[in-house]
Amino acid sequence: EPGRGHRCGDAPTRRGQRAVAVGPRGDAHGRTSLAGRWHRRWRIPARLLAASLLLLLLLLLVATVALGACYWQVTRSLQDASREHAAEQGRLSQEVSAREQSLERTRLELAWARAELQRAWREGNSSRLELGSLNAELGRARQELAVLEQEVQEVQRELRASESSVGSLRACVNTGRVGPRGPGERALMLLGRCRG
Repeated sequence: EPGRGHRCGDAPTRRGQRAVAVGPRGDAHGRTSLAGRWHRRWRIPARLLAASLLLLLLLLLVATVALGACYWQVTRSLQDASREHAAEQGRLSQEVSAREQSLERTRLELAWARAELQRAWREGNSSRLELGSLNAELGRARQELAVLEQEVQEVQRELRASESSVGSLRACVNTGRVGPRGPGERALMLLGRCRG
């Protein structure tokens, strides 16, 4: 219509004609070439997609290598820990066995010491009994010795008395005062003098 401005992209029309929108590289009926449009639109994104896929593959490869390395390290650590655990278990088993043997020896030594103590206690009792019997025998021996000492003293007194009598008889015999009489009379006279 006259007096109205045309908008950008609108083609001037005549009265009675139908306005047809014309796109880029459109045909007479307003249709576009879809193949050419998609080809132009996805040419660069396809390269980006290829680069993205390549980068993703590289990342997956790096992740796989990293996971493999981690798995190898973890596996090696587990193997080392298992070997260390086995060695520690063996060492502890040997130590427990040695401790059990030492404990058994200690028990045997304790039983032997207990038996020796009981034997010494019995011997001590028997020794005390023997000591008591020896003390009793010693007491009896002392009593017998005292009796023997008294008897010896008595015998010594009798011996001294006998020696005194013999000395007196010898003194009487040695006086020589016996007259010319018979043997009987001389003996009676000697006995009377010694007694007198």
